[in-house]
Parts: sequence; C-alpha cells; structure tokens
Amino acid sequence: MHVPKKRSPAWVLILSIITCGIYYLYWVYATSKDVDEFLGESDIPPIVHVLLFLVTGSLYGYFWDFIIGQKIVKMQCKVGLPEKDNTLICIGLDILGAGPIAGLGIIVPLIQQGALNEVYDAARGNSNRIF
Repeated sequence: MHVPKKRSPAWVLILSIITCGIYYLYWVYATSKDVDEFLGESDIPPIVHVLLFLVTGSLYGYFWDFIIGQKIVKMQCKVGLPEKDNTLICIGLDILGAGPIAGLGIIVPLIQQGALNEVYDAARGNSNRIF
C-alpha cells in the first residue's frame, strides 16, 4: 500500500493564500492522486478534478469536497481508525464561505488534510501529528 507524505495544513493555507489559490489547485490534484493510489482506485483522473474547478469556478468544489470526504472515511476504515465523517461540515463551511476557496471555505482543506495526515500516520503505524 502506497502511503503518501503528510502535508502541513498550515502550509496548505499559507501557500493557497500567497498564490491566490494556485497552490490550492495543485493540492486538489496531489490529494486526489494520493487518495486514489492509497485506496487503489481511480474513478476520476486528478487532472480532471482541476480542470473542472477551472471550468466551473468553485462550483465543482462542493462536489469534490463530498467525494474526498467519503474517500477519507474509506481510508479511515482501511487503516482501522474510527470513522470521522466531516463531509457535511466541510460542505456547510463551503456554503457559508461562498465557495471552497473563499471565506470559511478556506478552512475545509485544513480539515481534510488533518484527517488525511491521521490516516497516513495510522498506515505507517505511528501517531506523530504534523501541524
């Protein structure tokens, strides 16, 4: 099983802000790729996620947050962690923030990356957390 490298949620936020969302698109690509490799599935190619973000503005972000939220739950089960489904919280923050990369929506990748880091730690057999 391929265990991706952890990313700092704080750096995801900082780099997304500094690059005016360009890093966020890279993060979506990298996260989609990492999650699919971890689960051994490839339903939508990562580049398609990014292209749909670009074509629809941030509208696709609501759908992507739903997809990635459900995959994180599958990953938690795969490594023996208790299910902690933050999908509705993330979509609610998207709605309150006027989109996945604006207002409160900017918190969503932090929640998702934190959950992914926990999965990666469990898969490696350690409990070191990165902040």
